[in-house]
Amino acid sequence: TDDHVHILETLANPAAIAIKSAQFHALQEEQLNREQRLRQQANERNNQLNVLYYLGRDLNRSVKLMDLLDIVVEKLGQLVPFQSCIVFVTRQDTQIVAQKVQSPYEGLFTGFTASLEDQDTILGWVATNKRHLLLADTRESRFNNLILAERSFILVPLLQEDEVLGEIYVGSADPGAYDDETLNLVTMVSAQAA
Repeated sequence: TDDHVHILETLANPAAIAIKSAQFHALQEEQLNREQRLRQQANERNNQLNVLYYLGRDLNRSVKLMDLLDIVVEKLGQLVPFQSCIVFVTRQDTQIVAQKVQSPYEGLFTGFTASLEDQDTILGWVATNKRHLLLADTRESRFNNLILAERSFILVPLLQEDEVLGEIYVGSADPGAYDDETLNLVTMVSAQAA
């Protein structure tokens, strides 16, 4: 009846206003969330730049190898989440040793030495090719990881004028823990460390 139509029209007008208001509020909330994400990303970038700045400064102040390696691992920990961080150093151009290890599996690397000429290992492959290796899931790779309990890792060479001085390894127990952005950070650290 006309009364029903009148009642529906009376209800529809405030409902339309409420819906429009809710849409406007949702749009504002989305914009606010976007701005917060951008602000958070800018803060993270700023923090990363600060860590890289202090890394360079601290490395230039140190002359002992172990002090340098301590700084590298400490600053990497501020930039990249890891379960294990290992800095390998080249010996006699064909061998590589675990010089600095921060890991729950540290005992595996006591007296650890490997050949840089064995391309079937990740250490040999990175040294021979002078390229990084980022594995999102070690179970889907032809390479065996250094630490079987870790599912993803980044391994970058420490290069100085085409000479491999060593390698930096960061590993996580979780698959997919690292991406290209993380790789860039580890690469920047390795360049300064070398």
